Amino acid sequence: NYVEIKESIINNIPTINVKILNPSKLKFEITKVNTSGNPIVDASFSVKSPILNSSNINNEYLDRSNIRNMNNNGYYFAETNDKGTFFFEDGSLIQGIYEYEIRETNVSSPYLNLFKDYKIYVKINIDNKGKIVFGNYNNGKKFEIRDQNGNIAPESYYQYVADPYIETVNNVQCVKVKIENPVKYKFKLNKSMYSKDVINL
Repeated sequence: NYVEIKESIINNIPTINVKILNPSKLKFEITKVNTSGNPIVDASFSVKSPILNSSNINNEYLDRSNIRNMNNNGYYFAETNDKGTFFFEDGSLIQGIYEYEIRETNVSSPYLNLFKDYKIYVKINIDNKGKIVFGNYNNGKKFEIRDQNGNIAPESYYQYVADPYIETVNNVQCVKVKIENPVKYKFKLNKSMYSKDVINL
């Protein structure tokens, strides 16, 4: 897949052109915080990669030490660490468009799993030099939130996902996504009606 051979005639001389593609590598990092910016530990995620498959799942040159499990269907499974993050590396990326699917599967109390019925999608474009830029969505953002039927999430959900960005560390381009979790509160209302007795509602 990485070698392209074409025959042509140049100045009446048969010529064989060999083009070798150099696959890119990227790092994908997810951070989970509360609305105060503090890290949330042990939040569970699945991330579907358009790259991960049986041919590269055991690639020893990619750092997947943060990942609990992965499978040939393209899914990574992980929990956030004490900094509220996890990451993985994907390789064998050539020029094209790739969309990643992020799903939060569990978060510990007292936090609310706001995205239990939704998935976050991030699209990246890789040019012929291996440079990564974000793809476009109709909402004008660098990501999109959809349910399993493809319906777009209400606009209020978007405030809990920071705008993804790309940072290059040690010559590896890293796509970074930060997701916030609101705290789930339980309210109890006591109402007094014309007496000193308290009526629990």
